[in-house]
Amino acid sequence: MQRRKINWFVEISKEIYILLVSFTSHILAPFCQPKKIVYLMSFPRNNNDFIQRMVSEINEIDVTIVYTKNCYFEAKKLKKTCHVAIVPLNEFNPQFFKAIKEIVCGKVIICDNYFAILGGIHLSKEATVIQLWHANGAIKHFGWENPQTLQRSFLSKKRFQKVYDRIDKYVVGSSRMAGVFERSYKAKPEQMLPLGYPRSDIYSHTEKVNKSKQQMIEKFPQLKGKQVILCMPTYRENKSEVYPLDIEELYREFGKTHVLIMQLHPHMRSPVLTHSYPEFLIERINDVSTADLLSVADILITDYSSVFFDYTLLKQKGKSIFYCYDLLDYANEIGIQKEFFNVIPGLNCNTSKEVAWLIAHGEYRDFTEFNSLWNTYNDGHGTDRLIQYVSEIIRA
Repeated sequence: MQRRKINWFVEISKEIYILLVSFTSHILAPFCQPKKIVYLMSFPRNNNDFIQRMVSEINEIDVTIVYTKNCYFEAKKLKKTCHVAIVPLNEFNPQFFKAIKEIVCGKVIICDNYFAILGGIHLSKEATVIQLWHANGAIKHFGWENPQTLQRSFLSKKRFQKVYDRIDKYVVGSSRMAGVFERSYKAKPEQMLPLGYPRSDIYSHTEKVNKSKQQMIEKFPQLKGKQVILCMPTYRENKSEVYPLDIEELYREFGKTHVLIMQLHPHMRSPVLTHSYPEFLIERINDVSTADLLSVADILITDYSSVFFDYTLLKQKGKSIFYCYDLLDYANEIGIQKEFFNVIPGLNCNTSKEVAWLIAHGEYRDFTEFNSLWNTYNDGHGTDRLIQYVSEIIRA
């Protein structure tokens, strides 16, 4: 792994940003009573059902969504359906100071990711910050477990830990995931909330899954009567590369019996094809959730993505192919949870030919034991429990 170069201009700019947030929040604090629920959103189509129910069931308090630019349309939709206030989180937007004010006025602040602004914000002692992670589990390292973090400047490390220290509680779906936060964010066991993730609830409700499946088939009629291969790899940070999957070979072998859905990260480029395969290949579907995609999936191709944790909840047995063509590089640069591939009920490979062979011949694996370790509390009632927890804070 190459040593990371430190850009001191960027570092100083980030320090100024944190100072600006800190100064502004201190000025605003005397004028803000902690009386709102604030949801910091960076992942679209992730916790919409939870937000809608929270607004409906805790209706005596205002809810504001502070969103990153990739969640603009999602926030607009929730504003229309739930009548919540929405504010963009963008330091180059005139509403940036309004975003700070909204967060300062929060009695409960729920975040779905790492938010740098939390490292500088001044909050009331009554406020509670809840980390509602955007995934049900973790294969790759983040926070202090990521080798790249250790190469960052002392200023960066200090900023990171300020954000981690700002979080009061972590919603988790298992003790395994709790351990990940304890190692990655230096969190304490007593900060863990074993409530289960609201985003996972749908997988325990057959009617909702079937409805998603029917809607997907109506949108893509070629799915009907076919085995569906869903390919959802994780992104490679700071890289723009062609995903090395031989689609033409897969078409020759499975074109008559299967459909391939390729849901690649925007940083990844699709393989160049000599022909189009409209009845076999569906690429980059917009306006659908992970749950929608998984509702039609028979076989999952992934790598270090947390989508696998969702897939195992949806099926008691399944065929999951871990296509880790860059395993050694990724493990050195980002890191992978210790011993994960020793316990994961998946099929590992590192070439496109092996992927094709596993689609045809790989065995279906039982997920019961894995779910007991990693999806312990993801039983379909995470939303109920988290709303109850938030209500108790609000009404205290």
